Amino acid sequence: MEILLFCILFLLELPAVWFLWTLAHEASHVIVANIVAEITDVKWWLYPHKDEAGDFYFANVQWLWDPNEVKPNELALIYLAPRLMNIVAALALPFAALFPLPWMIAWIIFWGAGIVDFFVGSMGINEYSDLKRAAAALNIEPNIIRITGFSVIGLSSIS
Repeated sequence: MEILLFCILFLLELPAVWFLWTLAHEASHVIVANIVAEITDVKWWLYPHKDEAGDFYFANVQWLWDPNEVKPNELALIYLAPRLMNIVAALALPFAALFPLPWMIAWIIFWGAGIVDFFVGSMGINEYSDLKRAAAALNIEPNIIRITGFSVIGLSSIS
């Protein structure tokens, strides 16, 4: 019965949770970018797509700004902004044990989506990934950010 309940909740909650985490991820970039520089003409793509060059994105956001206004460490902060929410997800996930069913399942699905975002972001496979852009801005090896992300995910999963 619990497995059936999990499957039903998962299927009902998944589209909304995916959209909310996508919106939160992209909005965190915009919020931090707006703090460090004056941005205008923000354009949102909150769905999987290819850009004009044929590069695939699960979602992305673009804006106009004066790139000379932004220091490399601020640029890295913009790219790493979603990781703050991902860390909150990693910290919140173990608290699922405090809730009765079906709330425990809903909690796991919601915060688990943040862990999925964290995992995908920590892979940083494509050259346009937040991880690779942040590493380039900081002039560090991408594996430093990658290993840190996977470590936080691992600690969350064993707690």
